[in-house]
Order: sequence, then C-alpha cells, then structure tokens
Amino acid sequence: IDQPVSRGVTNINVYRAFSYLVVDNGKNIPTTSGYRSPRKVIEEAGIKLYPEDIVTTESVDTFVKDSSVGQRLSIERATPVTVVLAGKTFQFRTHKKTVGELFVEKGLEIKPQDVVRTSLDTALADDMKITVNRLAQRIVTQEVAIDPSVVQTTDKTKPVGYSEVQNPGTAGKKTLSYLLTEQDGVEQTRQVLEEKVT
Repeated sequence: IDQPVSRGVTNINVYRAFSYLVVDNGKNIPTTSGYRSPRKVIEEAGIKLYPEDIVTTESVDTFVKDSSVGQRLSIERATPVTVVLAGKTFQFRTHKKTVGELFVEKGLEIKPQDVVRTSLDTALADDMKITVNRLAQRIVTQEVAIDPSVVQTTDKTKPVGYSEVQNPGTAGKKTLSYLLTEQDGVEQTRQVLEEKVT
C-alpha cells in the first residue's frame, strides 16, 4: 500500500480471495486465498504437503453439511515408510499398497542372497520400517608369521635354573585362505578353507 507509484503506466493487480475447504485425513479446514493453485492454497493455510501427496479439486455442493462454499481441496496422503537397505536408511512416501510394489516403484533391487525381514506381500502402513540385509561372501588370503618351535633339553651337568638358547631359529610364514561372510559390509563369519606353510 505504501509503495510509490512510478511515472508512466503502473499496473496494480488485485486477486480476490476465494473460499476453499481443505479436507486432510477427514479433517475439514475452511480457508480463503487469492491463489488459484491448489497446492499454493493449502501451503498458505499452513498445511504441510509432500511431493508424493495427491490433491484433488471439486466444487462444494453440500453447503450445509460442509459449512462452506467454493472449492473442496482433498488431500490423499502418501504412506511414509522407512527402508534400511544394506545399512543405509531411506525415507520414502508412496501410494503403493505392498512392500514389493514399493521396491519396484523406487527401483530397489533385491538380490537372491539378500535377507528381507518383511514379506514382499506385506501391506504398507504409516511409519513402517522395512529392513533388508545384504549378504556377501568372498575369499580372502592372509599371510601370518609362524613362531619357531621350542625344544627343551635337560643337561644334568649344569646347575639348577641354568638355561641357554642353543639355536634361536627364525620365524616362518604361512598363508591362510578364508571364506568371509559379510552382512551390510560388516564381517559376520570367517571360515578357514586352506592353510599352507610357505
């Protein structure tokens, strides 16, 4: 209102507010707005919308029941789901009905060796947590030192408590081959497959 009018032609646009009835999870919220975009109207009313939520528009024709006139904006909320895949946490919102459909929609590949804690046919629910553990096996080799063996002999010609190292020897080496099983990148089991003195 206090903005000065510049010289020349000045266009002043006034967008008249319309009446809207926002329906969110069965709750009726009457509001007015100069916006025409349904999402803008809802956000201006202080209602949080997510990109996956669906907004439909229709005229209010039950004026007495709804205590409103104008447009009805109905919000169909997407189901919030948490997926923990291979140790990484993802937050999703979806309109799919089952765990399997969610995985297909989000492009999550489930490998045969993966362990899914929830059946793919399980129906989705709000704030559901789905855990998928990724199992992997690989063979690793490791070289370890072998301490020389100790051979003790007794010499009765020496006094009690006397000891002497005749041959210190040298450390040897051996190669161990393991079958390593990992879950989500964390080692679970290690099985020796072969032990070879080198």
